[in-house]
Amino acid sequence: MTCRIVKLPGGGTAIACGPRGANRNAPRCHRCNAPAPYLCDFVTGTEDRGVAVVKKTCDRPMCAGCRVPIMGGKDICHPHYQEFGAIAERVAKEAT
Repeated sequence: MTCRIVKLPGGGTAIACGPRGANRNAPRCHRCNAPAPYLCDFVTGTEDRGVAVVKKTCDRPMCAGCRVPIMGGKDICHPHYQEFGAIAERVAKEAT
């Protein structure tokens, strides 16, 4: 177990201990292998859970540089961005 000193917002400090290499299993970006704090929000289907129908999303891990922000605070991966663009074009054509 390793420990480290952490600075707290109010100016204090704390000692945080945990297993060595705890970040080894942290998600990595699907494109560049950087740390991936974002997941793809593209809806891939639905799942009926009896009480409610839940949207299933891609959840592909993405870093800040590889994510594609879209409307409503959602982020999608590059492969789904191409699909999203095709859907947006089709909807625009149907609206005219």
